[in-house]
Amino acid sequence: MKLHLFNKKPSEAKLRKKTTKQFSANSKEYKIRMLEIDKQFNKISDEDFEYTLLKINYHPDSTDYKLYKLDLDKKYNKLSEYDYASNKLDLTMNHDTNEYKIAQVELKYKFGVINETQKEKEIATINNIPWFRFLDTNLDGENFSFAWDCNQPFLDAIAKMGYAQPDDEENVLEWLKDSFMKTYDEDIDVINKDIEEFEASKTIKTELEENPNIKIYS
Repeated sequence: MKLHLFNKKPSEAKLRKKTTKQFSANSKEYKIRMLEIDKQFNKISDEDFEYTLLKINYHPDSTDYKLYKLDLDKKYNKLSEYDYASNKLDLTMNHDTNEYKIAQVELKYKFGVINETQKEKEIATINNIPWFRFLDTNLDGENFSFAWDCNQPFLDAIAKMGYAQPDDEENVLEWLKDSFMKTYDEDIDVINKDIEEFEASKTIKTELEENPNIKIYS
């Protein structure tokens, strides 16, 4: 019969006693070693071990603490992929910059929180660019309806153009009406010009037929 007296692992009590002799009870080394002993003898889970170790190593107000905690929260499924990515942007970027604001919008689009039209509107607003978009149009017989959306820079822009109704929607509708009329007038001008050119070509053709001696040089 063989006795393995020298290969016997130290008991939990001996390890704790040794740690108490080696380190001050208030030191970080003492707390970490005691935590490791807890884990070694299955007194705590891996999750509790990592969160407790985090609290020992970092001040809760520090950015490092918050970043490591964020990684642990993701590792142990305490938050979604979107929340993890969004919170990480919060911790690593300057909130006052357009880059941060646009990155948040791109993130919302990536995870399906907003659609492409909403993304375009939010980015245009961040950059202070007027944005207007028809969302839907419907032509049913003699009835015509449409839906639209715009951002604040667009409302500010048409206000500077003289649209000063108390209601934003009224201003947009007035602007649309004027835009349609302008487009209509431009189209009419093109049509009239085409008619004039056509009539002129007819006149030239008639003159050529009636006067075969007339020559046209181009």
